[in-house]
Parts: sequence; structure tokens; C-alpha cells
Amino acid sequence: MKKSIRETLLTGLGLASLTKARVEKIIMDAAKKSGISQKEADKFAQEFMKKMKNSKEEAGRKYGKGMTGVFKQLGVPSAAEVAALKKRVDKLEREMNKKKKPQS
Repeated sequence: MKKSIRETLLTGLGLASLTKARVEKIIMDAAKKSGISQKEADKFAQEFMKKMKNSKEEAGRKYGKGMTGVFKQLGVPSAAEVAALKKRVDKLEREMNKKKKPQS
């Protein structure tokens, strides 16, 4: 079961990384071999790209939320938390530098 899920995800990632031009070339090559018309091949390419875009967006929403939870459980700070800590460190460094300088 785990192997098939892994393979499905990897296949999805592979398809997601295909460029529009590459998808169109693959579809046009398949169209020539199967004998379907240019118009039908174009329509299929458009539908495929639309579905691929929707799938990417849906996966981003699903896995983005899931990954946020995983990162929280692992104790990985968010970008906002890191930025807040950086501000605090910068402020403390400025204060320390002021105290180090001899007062005239």
C-alpha cells in the first residue's frame, strides 16, 4: 500500500513538473500516432493543463496545511516567528553595543 501511494505521489510530481510546451508536444506526438485531429489534440491539451493546474492547487492546499501541522509538531518555527526573533536579537545587540561604548 505504501509503495503504491509513494509511486502515485512521485508520478503526480513528475506530471506537475512538466511544462506546457512539453505536455503539448507529448499530446501532439500521441495524436499523430493515434490519428486524432489537431483540433481534438489541442482541446485535450487544454483540458489536461487545466486539470493539472487544478490538481497542483488542490495538492498545495491539502499538503500545505498538513506540512504546517507537521512542522509545528516537530517544533520548527514559522517564518514569522524567526523574523520576530531576529528583531529581538537585533534590538538586544544594539543595546549591548550602546553599553559597551565608553560614554564621553
